[in-house]
Amino acid sequence: MEEKIIITGLLEKEFGRDLSEAFEMRQASTYDIYARFEEESVSEMVDKAEQFVKRIKEIVLGD
Repeated sequence: MEEKIIITGLLEKEFGRDLSEAFEMRQASTYDIYARFEEESVSEMVDKAEQFVKRIKEIVLGD
C-alpha cells in the first residue's frame, strides 16, 4: 500500500524510507531479544512518525 502512495507521488519518498526503518525497528524489538535502541534513534523515529501523521492529515484534509 505504501509503495503505491509513494509511486503515485501522493507521499514523498522520504516517508517510505522512514516507514521501512520504523518497521525494521519494530521487527527487531519484537523478535530480537538482544535488540537495543539508543534514546536518540528512538526520539528521531518519533519525530519522523509525527511528521508522517502531519503529512497524512494534510493529504486527507486537503490542508
